[in-house]
Amino acid sequence: LHSPPPDDVSALGTKDLGFDLVPFFERVARLEEEALVIRAERDAAKERCAVAEREVGELKELVGKLQRQVGNLEMDRHLAEVQLQHDRDRSALRSEEHAAEVATEVSRHDATRERLAVAKSQVSMLSLQLESSFPAEHVRKLDKTLVELAEVGVDMRDDVIRAIERRCGELSVPM
Repeated sequence: LHSPPPDDVSALGTKDLGFDLVPFFERVARLEEEALVIRAERDAAKERCAVAEREVGELKELVGKLQRQVGNLEMDRHLAEVQLQHDRDRSALRSEEHAAEVATEVSRHDATRERLAVAKSQVSMLSLQLESSFPAEHVRKLDKTLVELAEVGVDMRDDVIRAIERRCGELSVPM
């Protein structure tokens, strides 16, 4: 840009012109050195900016990937919630079906108990009628038969209760 000062700067000194050129050329040389340093700093800053821009691009790509993953996770969470609700609904339906089956079994048990009570009452009435109509020996035989029938009824009732308990146990096992 500027030519360097001559080797012998003392020859440039002129007292006649009113100023000395030596400090001027020294200042120009310092300014050129500072300009070189500033250019080097500028080039380094440009390089840092280019690196930073590449890093920003990479970060934007990473953010995009993360946003897609978050979207996928949100979809997975939503699907899991739907599945959980579906499972709860199915479980509630099974519980209702189980309760209905238990109620049916209990109702059948109650009906059997009522039939047994009616049969016992009829046996008692027949026993009284037989005592008045037949000799005591015959009544004892009938009484024995009626007791056996009552025991069979109790056994039937116990079988029904065990069947209900077994069915309740089967229904309470999760599917």
